[in-house]
Amino acid sequence: MNSSFSSELLESAQYYQNFEDNKRLIEFHREIDRQFEELEGVFSEIDSSIIKEKTTEIYDGSLNFKLDIEKIELTNDCSLFITLREGAFTVYIDKYLDDSEDELNAIIFNGDEKLPSLTGEMDFVMQKIKRTIDNKR
Repeated sequence: MNSSFSSELLESAQYYQNFEDNKRLIEFHREIDRQFEELEGVFSEIDSSIIKEKTTEIYDGSLNFKLDIEKIELTNDCSLFITLREGAFTVYIDKYLDDSEDELNAIIFNGDEKLPSLTGEMDFVMQKIKRTIDNKR
């Protein structure tokens, strides 16, 4: 196969994947907007752009570690709750939006087995999630 054709094919596949990832992120932002309107009283002191920013950060982190976001929810206790999946692993992330700390809480399950919970800054937690999953395979 021609190397020029191969690189064009690879670029096309990467472009398509980026397009799909961006499309999915836009869908999540629309869902956040819908939920934000429903819970308007709960989030009266928080701008929706902050929620979208935090959603995007977690989304980008999940892509870096090949985790699929299954569900994003705004909760009545002013948090962003995200469910991630990777094979038999399920990760629940909770980010309190009225907290000045940039801290996440994560609970990981391997099937029905609960693994140690994690708390900390997003980069730290996402890397620990990845490491935990990799060590359990």
